[in-house]
Amino acid sequence: MKMMVGCKARRWKKNAPLAVLLVTLVLGAAWVLAVESGTVEGTLTVDGEATTLTNAYAHQRMGHFDPSKLDAVVILCDKELTEAAVMDQNERLKMEKAGPFHALELSISHEGKLTSVKVRHPVYDWGPSGNSTRYKLTLDRYDETGVAGKITCDGERITKGHAFTFAATFAVEYTKPAE
Repeated sequence: MKMMVGCKARRWKKNAPLAVLLVTLVLGAAWVLAVESGTVEGTLTVDGEATTLTNAYAHQRMGHFDPSKLDAVVILCDKELTEAAVMDQNERLKMEKAGPFHALELSISHEGKLTSVKVRHPVYDWGPSGNSTRYKLTLDRYDETGVAGKITCDGERITKGHAFTFAATFAVEYTKPAE
């Protein structure tokens, strides 16, 4: 009996690294399948009307607090954007004025901290912007190629007489500026 137990223990020691690798690959594959780059699942709700967020974009820009570092801008919206609109907030403002455009724009510091959320919605001339302890950003990935995570607003906020809230999970690679 003792010999059989020793055999099983040696077999486990021999196969343990393979088992760990297999579990890691399965979990990693599940994450990749669950969160495809350029995707968002979530809503922006203003005055009780929910808009499904269908597109995710991101780019890097010079750091707000440390110009020698790169911050990230993540745009979660209900429309497809041109590269110009991804890279330039003035282009997004033109889209907002041209017709219904619903979006959350997240600014994330190089340290991975949420510095600002801008809400774009037709009820606002220039939507609410800033940070709040009611906004929570959880990052699953934040590196030189892209960002993935979840943004939530704890309860409704009222700005300019309109209530809003949001929740979204996203994964996106950075758009690189055209050279």
